[in-house]
Amino acid sequence: MLVIRREQMAALQRARDGKLAEWVVQYLRARHPATLAGLDASEAMHRALAGVSRARRHGFVTSNAYGEFIAAMLRHAPDFDAHPEFISRFAPREDETPDATLARALREMTPTAWKEVVLAADAGVWNSFP
Repeated sequence: MLVIRREQMAALQRARDGKLAEWVVQYLRARHPATLAGLDASEAMHRALAGVSRARRHGFVTSNAYGEFIAAMLRHAPDFDAHPEFISRFAPREDETPDATLARALREMTPTAWKEVVLAADAGVWNSFP
């Protein structure tokens, strides 16, 4: 029987996260280029990795959902998903996947709510990820 140790699982997760973060950077360059404006390749990758780590908590299924979540982090605030207005809109509905819930919540956020998110942003969140 093959036994995979915790350290090995962590290494596999880091490798998967790295591949997903590389894909996200390309996705953002193609779909949301303004979100990466002013960031060098190293900082873009760091933020993508941070975003992957934060997005994983929400159970997204598709790479596109990760990309849209990280685009919102870059566009508005790295901790936008902790804002009460977003939390209330992000409440899942019975018939929704986490990806669909994200898409709906992002659509339903008002400009006023996004302004509040930006004002409450904690830029230090970018540095709280490995």
